Amino acid sequence: MHGTYGGQGGIGLEFYPESAIVDCGEAARAYPYEIQANGTQTTVKIKDPQHPVLFVLKPDGTPAAGAGPYEVHRPTITGQNDNGDFTFAPLNATSNLGALVPGATPSAAGVTTEASESAKRARAVDATLATTSTGNAV
Repeated sequence: MHGTYGGQGGIGLEFYPESAIVDCGEAARAYPYEIQANGTQTTVKIKDPQHPVLFVLKPDGTPAAGAGPYEVHRPTITGQNDNGDFTFAPLNATSNLGALVPGATPSAAGVTTEASESAKRARAVDATLATTSTGNAV
């Protein structure tokens, strides 16, 4: 499986030989996947240990999942501790599943993001670090 797919519900998939990146707004995470053929139906199972999801391949080869929310969890950098190690906080985003379109960018309309206060500060720190290291704001 290969390619990039996006949906109106905010979910996006980007397939590589070793994993699929599930994109949901600010949160994206790579998971292993497997393709299963069962008679006349082919499916792609994203092996998220907390919330596996099954996409049915339509006749045109595009993946579609049933309706409903899907949440992506990822850590975000909040700063550094006294030893210089990065510190992290959770960043969770929820998108709605559905039919995906090849090559499309997911619509942000269906995405909700929950970040802790420390994650929100981390984004400000990230912007400051990017400005400091490049001399330009990003």
